[in-house]
Amino acid sequence: MPRTLNSLVWIVSCAAPLFVALFVIFRKRQEWRARRKHPFREFQRRPAGETLRLKVAELDDKLVDRLILFTGGPAILWTIGPTLPQTGGVFLLLAVLTSSAWMAVFGSKVHRLIRERICHQLDQKCRIAVD
Repeated sequence: MPRTLNSLVWIVSCAAPLFVALFVIFRKRQEWRARRKHPFREFQRRPAGETLRLKVAELDDKLVDRLILFTGGPAILWTIGPTLPQTGGVFLLLAVLTSSAWMAVFGSKVHRLIRERICHQLDQKCRIAVD
């Protein structure tokens, strides 16, 4: 197999789980936005409380870190993969399985953080409306 084709196969194989996971996250986010209605949007009178704002900012930082890890694993695999000697599809299959497992683990962590952030934002809006 020519070197460029081998590199292309590695990139596509290791990136496919990443793109599938990102597509699923994108679709889920669209569904959440379609279902979610902020009940207190019209009652915003003052900025949110400092504590809740800090919680949301902390969750944003954690989410960025998790997203870097989420995309970093497959990126490392598709960078290193083409440099390995060609020994058939064993390394490629192992890379695809590793990339898929990586996406499952960090995808669930990203999903949990997004849900937690949504809950904190709703709590923030409710407290604003009550005060």
